[in-house]
Amino acid sequence: MFYKKYSAFLSILSLLVVSTSWAAPAKILPLGDSITADGGNSAYRNELFDKLKAAGYDFEFVGSETDYDYDDLLADKKTSTFGTKHEGHSGWKADEIGSSLSGWLNGYVPDIALIHLGTNDIIQGDTVESTLDDLKGITGKLQENNANVSIFIAKIIPLRTPDESGPLNNKLTDDWAGDVSTSGSSVKIVDQHSAVTSPADYRDTPPIHLNRAGEEKMAQKWFDALVASALIPPKLTLTSPVTTTGGASFTVSASSTALPASSGAISFSTTSTGVCAINPTTGDVTPQATGNCEIIATQAEVTSKYAEAISNTVSIAVTASPQKLVFDDITPAPTYGDLPFSVKATSFNTNTPATQTGLTAQLKSLTTSVCSYSSSTKKVTILKAGQCTLEATQTGGVAGTGANSIIYAEATPVTKSITIK
Repeated sequence: MFYKKYSAFLSILSLLVVSTSWAAPAKILPLGDSITADGGNSAYRNELFDKLKAAGYDFEFVGSETDYDYDDLLADKKTSTFGTKHEGHSGWKADEIGSSLSGWLNGYVPDIALIHLGTNDIIQGDTVESTLDDLKGITGKLQENNANVSIFIAKIIPLRTPDESGPLNNKLTDDWAGDVSTSGSSVKIVDQHSAVTSPADYRDTPPIHLNRAGEEKMAQKWFDALVASALIPPKLTLTSPVTTTGGASFTVSASSTALPASSGAISFSTTSTGVCAINPTTGDVTPQATGNCEIIATQAEVTSKYAEAISNTVSIAVTASPQKLVFDDITPAPTYGDLPFSVKATSFNTNTPATQTGLTAQLKSLTTSVCSYSSSTKKVTILKAGQCTLEATQTGGVAGTGANSIIYAEATPVTKSITIK
């Protein structure tokens, strides 16, 4: 808090990539002064990140600040990788945070905000009433940014003397939080003051900044409040084949970090109803046409711990099976003056051995001065001697029914030439 104010460099850290009932993953904003920033020491954020990750939550930290810049040289700098983004500003008071917040919020939209502010306000002699007004203004700006944001405001940790933070903390009541809550945005008080009770939890004198033991206690308080709120979904991952040929049925599966997964039922759905159908319970998929079959999984809220989760959307390319056309032999060779004769082309799949697809080929004469073909009688009429050339085509389609149906691509046209003497 007594550190010189600084501008942190910006970095981009992609964490988890699974969709949730938020704009997944749930975006958590740590907001405050040096107790939130604390540079290389990382404050409570490292421990909180590890706890949330170990519990299987789908989240990321957001903010315009990133570790590490000012405190890079601290001997106890942590080297583990975690969600480094935050909005902790060393030495800043609540009014200064409030003045800059709208600009910061242009870069992200938090779903959850964890606020620990007021220490510098007390140290610099601001009144409790003005600090509360500043905190109220901060909640309002967060709610303007996201009408459904969930806000947690801390009773600040003991400062210099055990009673110094008392006047502010005594005013941070559930009633005060209720007054600044809205129909879509709840504001809750988290008693961080009671979390840190020992001078041994601080790394400086007089006690202001926490050491790792104190950070752990603070992180646990935030973690307990988040778990009790059931605001963050579990990570729900959907797996499937990349493609399926000929409309072959397949099954998708989903894994959840909410354990046991049975505590929140997982269901499946598709937005590609013209391309595929899916059993919402088993994940069995039946393609119906070529195209992209997009599937998503949803896990119901896991009572008292996890919010509803929505998986990543997978897109399975439904491609058609190839087919080939084969003309029947025509024997004996027809001659001019013969009666119309039958001719047929058959569609086969490309398996080994090939079997008939059941699709009907369309025929026509390419030499209409020599011969004609009737689609109604399926016979060729000889008009004169010469070269009679017939073409067979098949536009593709679905052969068979139900689970035995196969989607076929358009066949490559084939020709047959007959010498008419």
